[in-house]
Order: sequence, then structure tokens, then C-alpha cells
Amino acid sequence: MSASTRRRLVLLVEDDDSFRQMIVKLLTRAGLAVKQARNGLDGLRLFRDTRPDLVITDIVMPDGEGIGLIRAIRAENTDCPILAMCGAAHHQLYLRGARALGADKTITKPFRIAEMLDMVNSLLGVTGQAGGVPQS
Repeated sequence: MSASTRRRLVLLVEDDDSFRQMIVKLLTRAGLAVKQARNGLDGLRLFRDTRPDLVITDIVMPDGEGIGLIRAIRAENTDCPILAMCGAAHHQLYLRGARALGADKTITKPFRIAEMLDMVNSLLGVTGQAGGVPQS
């Protein structure tokens, strides 16, 4: 498969197993390849091994929070878009910090699926639904 026709790769870093699996299903149904990690430490290893097209990370996690992951990714690769998500108490403070450290977009959990898919399309540089992540 050529670089122009390969499936886009998303690295999803989320400690909540059921929430992570829901997002994985959503993204794979949309035609994206997904690698997943349960924490920031594993996420950074996968990032280095796979060089994804997009990173979606939770902020508050055990064993390596999303803030550290964002900082490490930005130190290594300033081009990879990052979507940070958080549902913890004081989530706006965490998300502002994520944005200041290099996250391209942030989203508060819980969120509408369409809102997240719009952000994924935007971060992957996809306009409209042709070749992008479907909204249904």
C-alpha cells in the first residue's frame, strides 16, 4: 500500500478500558487504523515505534499522565497533531495546560461523538466526508 493510500494511524491513550474500546470501535469503523495504550508511558513507546498520524490522549491517567506524553511528543515531533481529552474534576485547568504544552485541540468528556469526529477530521486535514471519518 502506498503512503497516499494507507490507512491513517491513530494512537489512542486512555486508561478506562471500556471507554477506550468504544473509541477504538468508532475509529476503526471509520476506516482508521488504531494503536492503543493504557497510560502515557506505554503511549510514548507506541508513539516512538509507530509514528502515528494523530494522537488522542486522556490527561489524567496512572503511570504517565497525558501532560507528560504531550510534552515528550512535542520534544520529538512537532508535526503530529494531538487531541487531549479530560473528564476529571477541574478538567478545564488540565485542558488549558494541555493546550499550552502543545495539544492542538482539546475536548471535555463526556462528549458527543460527532464533536470528536469533527476534531479528528480537522486534525487529519480532511475536509468534508469524502475520505474523512463519517459522522454516523
